[in-house]
Amino acid sequence: MAFSASIIFLLQDVPQLYGAERVTLELIRGLSERVPVRLWLIGEERLGEGVGAMTTAAAEMGIATERFAVTGRFSRSLIRELRTRLRTIKSPILHTVGYKAHIHALVAARKLAKTVTTIHGWLVRPELKERFYEWLEVRALRHDDAVVCLTSFYEQQLLAAGVCPERLHHISTGLCPDQLPALEEAERWPDSPFTIALIGRLSWEKNHDLLLRAAVRLRESGQRFRILLAGEGPERANIEANVEVLNLSDCVQLLGYVPMAPLLPSVHCVALCSRIENLPLSLLESMAWGRPVVATSVGGVPDVVAEGETGFLVSDNDDAALADRLQRLMQNHELAQSLGRAGRKRVETEFAFARCIDRHLALYTALTE
Repeated sequence: MAFSASIIFLLQDVPQLYGAERVTLELIRGLSERVPVRLWLIGEERLGEGVGAMTTAAAEMGIATERFAVTGRFSRSLIRELRTRLRTIKSPILHTVGYKAHIHALVAARKLAKTVTTIHGWLVRPELKERFYEWLEVRALRHDDAVVCLTSFYEQQLLAAGVCPERLHHISTGLCPDQLPALEEAERWPDSPFTIALIGRLSWEKNHDLLLRAAVRLRESGQRFRILLAGEGPERANIEANVEVLNLSDCVQLLGYVPMAPLLPSVHCVALCSRIENLPLSLLESMAWGRPVVATSVGGVPDVVAEGETGFLVSDNDDAALADRLQRLMQNHELAQSLGRAGRKRVETEFAFARCIDRHLALYTALTE
């Protein structure tokens, strides 16, 4: 039976790609190999002149896009344009990522299209503005035809927020084949000194200071190591200052944004110290490279890291436990490599890209029946 729906993704064009944007672009590319998919982007002028990183990345991946320029956070002209477009499309399904695209889509699609939104996670940040956006999206979610979540943690969060169980779909992210290095590359162990990477935006929720406090403990125990902080963000100055205060300048390096492929071959393990997470793409990619993970047991992280099998989980903000688990890996490379191999296998089986694509297509088909 031919696929009858018309799939349209709506997102905001952004200056910098993070996990949610990268995952969505890979999903669109994967779906496009099976069914026609359109990508519409909201270009908010206040975020900068010209096209953003989403437009550029989509073009590099061969994904055709349409970009709608808007002047403010909420645009009535955009809603009118979306409604005009939707009227001309057969059986449209409007799939959004991000609260701005979500709110505009719900208003524009009324009686014209089915709406799907994917929740990549609320940051639970302390700022009043962020809390307002989360409050707004929670209420909007109750009006979608389908809501996709990535982990068990957010599945429970969404149910508690009032999302109808029949409309909630748990579909984990899948790593596409391009993100899986050859096994011989993944199993190649780097030379010493022992290297720990923390990969992610330099922001409050990533809690880089936890790793720095653990590093002080490791140094006091006589361990030799280096730490690579890969990413950019608003906390860079504070992190740099803390590195100086803790006298860690000789073993901690801030790399800025670095692609995974050139970074991970030089790394022995990956740390994640976040206060809250959904399904971190950095963990999946690290496990694909056969690197063991030591992570805080928050949000959806336990869905990714199998305690004692692919890495270790520690309590949020517990620098003593983090230092202990990292020291275990430093002192037992055979254990570290064994955990890494198990992580690679887990990614291949539990986070297969084909399964992610199949489940999205099944969802779209069910919405049009």
